[in-house]
Amino acid sequence: MVGQARGEHRCDNNLTFKVPWLPHSHSFFLTEKPDKLIIQRVGDDSADITASAGEDLEMECISTGGNPPPKLRWYADDQEIHAGHTQEDTRPEGVLGQPPGAGRTWTSISRLVLPVSKSDDGSTVRCEAEHPALSTPLSAYKLLTIHCRSKLLGLMNI
Repeated sequence: MVGQARGEHRCDNNLTFKVPWLPHSHSFFLTEKPDKLIIQRVGDDSADITASAGEDLEMECISTGGNPPPKLRWYADDQEIHAGHTQEDTRPEGVLGQPPGAGRTWTSISRLVLPVSKSDDGSTVRCEAEHPALSTPLSAYKLLTIHCRSKLLGLMNI
């Protein structure tokens, strides 16, 4: 479907004869699946996510192109993370001359604060976008590299 055909539409019942129990018009909504999903450290789009043990790691999952906006979920390895994240959905500007928020698709950003320890080194963080136009969720993965200060270095400073 081309851009202008997406969104909410209304059809009128223009039959030659009217059936009393059928409504005269119908509304329907066309969906558009998200086209991109990425995970990154907040403000850092580098390929790797590296942190120090004991740090609160701030990450974001960004989905673009969906209508309606997708539901974003976080996982550490294969366990869903139920707390510590929020999702914000915004519509970018539409075509020239339209007000902000008039775009036909959404950008969704879920921010996660994850306290990390040395045991999290090598763990996988995953974000999934669930959407009615997708038969399976869209997924993005990142491997965590967690550094730990050596106790030996602390002893050498004595």
